[in-house]
Amino acid sequence: MRWYRTSARLDLPQGQDNAIALDLAEAAAGSTGYRAQIFVNGWLIGRYLPDTGPQTRFVVPKGILREQGSNTVALAVWSTEAGAGPGSVKLVDAGASAGGIKVGAVAAPSYDATTYAMAASGARVEVDAEPFLSTSTAARVPVTLSVPKDTPTVRDVELALKVPDGWTATTDDRIRFDRVRPGGKVTAVYTVTPPGDPVHYAVLSATAQLTRSGRQGTVTGIRAVQVPPPGLSADAFLSDLTLVKAVNGWGPVERDISNGESAAGDGRPLSISGDTYAKGLGVHANSQVRVYLGGGCTRFTATAGLDDEVGDSGSVTFQVVADGRSLTTTPVVRGSDGGTDIYVDVTGARWLNLLVDGDGDVSSDHADWAGARLSCKDGA
Repeated sequence: MRWYRTSARLDLPQGQDNAIALDLAEAAAGSTGYRAQIFVNGWLIGRYLPDTGPQTRFVVPKGILREQGSNTVALAVWSTEAGAGPGSVKLVDAGASAGGIKVGAVAAPSYDATTYAMAASGARVEVDAEPFLSTSTAARVPVTLSVPKDTPTVRDVELALKVPDGWTATTDDRIRFDRVRPGGKVTAVYTVTPPGDPVHYAVLSATAQLTRSGRQGTVTGIRAVQVPPPGLSADAFLSDLTLVKAVNGWGPVERDISNGESAAGDGRPLSISGDTYAKGLGVHANSQVRVYLGGGCTRFTATAGLDDEVGDSGSVTFQVVADGRSLTTTPVVRGSDGGTDIYVDVTGARWLNLLVDGDGDVSSDHADWAGARLSCKDGA
């Protein structure tokens, strides 16, 4: 979660309606994993959801905008994926109309210590699980109830841990406690076993049933975890790996064949400028493919280009991102350009993302990650 803030001084013509808007640059492919709240002079004027709606322009209402004077613009940005966030943000002239109704400045909301005081903290439950768990492998997950010093004693405590369907959670520890005094804590350690298949996102939810000041209640704590495929320890083609994420602009991501049409398996042998490839991924802009490396690989190589099935059509950029860090982005590649060799160092990376972004019209953007291959420790 980050805040971005700046100021802008305006001196707009008087006696007319001035329309000023805030423009947010449309998010690039692979950078849509965030959301933003937009504030002008302390007022919330809009919410930006790049992977949900098309709106990128937010007109600032009269009365909130200081047409003669200083304005404060702020963005509250919540990144739900590593490295995702807004691009350029600017004020733009959205036109003016003759005349104009006089609208006075609307005072911004202000902070009042009494009104906005935080309530006293109460008992808290924490689920201390590692962020990455292994398939079919038992993991130690402590569940802890903490009682702050400035709160009453809690009684009749019972801890529990809920896991998703297909998981198991057991414990031999004590889960019932007569009381927990102020400043104290109690813990039950659970053995949690994920399923045999990878899980992109799962929530472990713990509860503490308790009595406080004569009233029964429930305190909840959650922990989000992932269960990636096993880490790589030998060379591998990407098309042979589990695709933890596979987003495609037209039909599914294809393994070892071109994108083809909208049905699965309807592509042709991967071909760029007459050269064919037995291994690789066929995609369509805008696309994103994610695989788990587990820190065991050293380099990623591929030939990136538009597949011959679209002739000279199409125009895209290819990007390789490891653990949220961009390793390379190609210039715009067109159908007549042939293949572009990709060779990047991925030493120590846990996650690898391959992005293809269309340059305008994406109707012919059938792109190939031809020969996409990882060199890993045992085979390096």
